[in-house]
Amino acid sequence: MAQQLGTAVTQPPTDGITRIRWSSAGRLLATSWDQTVRFYNYDGTPQAVVRVDAPVLDGCYQDDTTAFVGQLDGTVSRLDVNTLQHIPIGTHTDGVKCTEWIESKGLVASASWDCSLCYWDPRSPAHSGPVLQVPLPGKAYSLAVTNSHVIAATSGRHVHIYNVNRLDALEQPP
Repeated sequence: MAQQLGTAVTQPPTDGITRIRWSSAGRLLATSWDQTVRFYNYDGTPQAVVRVDAPVLDGCYQDDTTAFVGQLDGTVSRLDVNTLQHIPIGTHTDGVKCTEWIESKGLVASASWDCSLCYWDPRSPAHSGPVLQVPLPGKAYSLAVTNSHVIAATSGRHVHIYNVNRLDALEQPP
């Protein structure tokens, strides 16, 4: 019998897990093809399950009680862990592969298979459109945020780097 590392979570997703993230307080977020976002306490016990209308490809935390998710149907949504509210904040024309919270700007970034990188203000009314939409040279595969940069990786082996103070302008490599 193979040795098990760690502790298995209780009530795992019923289909493939697409993303896991830890909150600053040690809560685990798990997104899945089964159209759920699951939240677990640090010991693996379930805290909440939010069911949405399409498979969930990615998720990120804003803080310990608020998360954002990107779905296969192009929807970007805000989730409240305490009330289990699922509030759409915008849409892409294809699946949302990546989501990242940009704390310094108070924006959520989403990168999609529609070849765009969008920045959303979660305080704006639902479906009011992105604050900024930047074309990408291919389908988004990965997105990362640091204190100073947003980095998008796409099909065709492209990597685009943006300064958080100028989200629409590519930085030139040194």
